[in-house]
Amino acid sequence: MRESVAPWPVWAQDDIINKWLSDLCDAVLSPRSFERIVMSTPLTVDGLLALLHQRWGVSYDLHLIQRQNRIDLQVMWCYLEQQSFPLDEATYRSRLAQLVETLNHMGKAEEVCHWLAHTRDHPRVGRALSLKLKHERPC
Repeated sequence: MRESVAPWPVWAQDDIINKWLSDLCDAVLSPRSFERIVMSTPLTVDGLLALLHQRWGVSYDLHLIQRQNRIDLQVMWCYLEQQSFPLDEATYRSRLAQLVETLNHMGKAEEVCHWLAHTRDHPRVGRALSLKLKHERPC
């Protein structure tokens, strides 16, 4: 673990958040520890963005698509850093927050993180990556 940690914003004064952020920064050097940290806590927008950047180096657009009896997570080929990307950063983060909340509620955050960290493919123009999420309906 590093001795010096960059100063965090005022909202991050809580010791638990500081520890998590410090571990997250250290994990950039180690993909396995990064995955362990992300998967051991509820998924966050920042955690998801860090995973996308670690995996592909850009902030790909993500969508949940409902199809008959399942829900698919799609990693689109467009990304935030692209000049032609249709959303500004605030709108993109807001949409990701809704997606993260849904994944956490469904209990699929760990599955998504594992898939994002290990998929061998990458999005290409005209072809999104798709993860089929099995959604168990409550009785």
